[in-house]
Amino acid sequence: MIANQEVIYEMFIPKQRISTTDVNKLVEYQRLYSGKKDLYLSVYHYRNTVSTATAIVDRIFLDFDYDEDMIFFNDVRTVAKFLYDSDYTFCIRFSGRGFHIFISLEESDYNNGSSIKKWVQYMHQKTNTKSDRAVVGDLRRVSRMLGSMNLKTHLFCIPITYNQLMNMSYDDICLMARRFHATDEYNGLFNDSYHYGSNYIDLSKFYVKPQPSKSIKTNIDINNIKVQQSLPHCIENMLKNPELGYHERGMLILYLRDDGYSFDEILAILKKVLSDEKYYHCTVEEEQPAYLYFTREDLLFASCQTLKDNGLCGSDSCRGNHLYL
Repeated sequence: MIANQEVIYEMFIPKQRISTTDVNKLVEYQRLYSGKKDLYLSVYHYRNTVSTATAIVDRIFLDFDYDEDMIFFNDVRTVAKFLYDSDYTFCIRFSGRGFHIFISLEESDYNNGSSIKKWVQYMHQKTNTKSDRAVVGDLRRVSRMLGSMNLKTHLFCIPITYNQLMNMSYDDICLMARRFHATDEYNGLFNDSYHYGSNYIDLSKFYVKPQPSKSIKTNIDINNIKVQQSLPHCIENMLKNPELGYHERGMLILYLRDDGYSFDEILAILKKVLSDEKYYHCTVEEEQPAYLYFTREDLLFASCQTLKDNGLCGSDSCRGNHLYL
């Protein structure tokens, strides 16, 4: 840790974000709210202030989302075997539905979101697998808190061993996650006890030079900005909420981007919709609009089913007009 710099942790409870330098406070929140609310922690920690520029990029985060064909289960096993055989340092978690893998990075100036994406792309091509692309290299990403309950499945987020992943059935892993025992084997909220391998990944060969940050305008004229009529209910609801959360803001930005609005027009709409605090947070601290508009052209607006699953659909009658299906 750099002298005179504090490490900040972020915890997310629905509609609330908590930043702290005290791990004990996070443990206290976990004990208080687990089983009552879905709890998340930022994948990366930060120095002095929370932003992508201050993120401590010491790991790669992979998220394998559940699918009924169980392709994700084969993929997470294949990736884990690749990491194990390569002697890379990693750990595995069952999230209560899918799986998370954290891979340790060698400390280096080459560690950034773009370099991580390039390495993960290489790894997936080599292993013929896939994981959730949206989380890769995202320095503001969150993951389910270790030891907290997934309220959709009522299963706990737990660390699992390599042997358990490779030899147990998915149903047996679910049975194991029905209870969480707050014992030393869980070793806190971050330091999973089941680590494998001795080699940290060197991203120097995958280095992608960061692009210059786009300047954020603050003197935006919002008087002449109008959004088209007959919007989907989900977008209408987002445009009425001055306290939009990170995920909802991302969906709104992607929708407006792909509907033909310019970057400055999107900023103007956000400034008109969001509270001053939220606008400053997403444009200056997170740089979310610039990131999605200029860097993540591969990301698309969510499907209707995904919106419904995440509670973002505002109508039972909407059949997906204007949306990616």
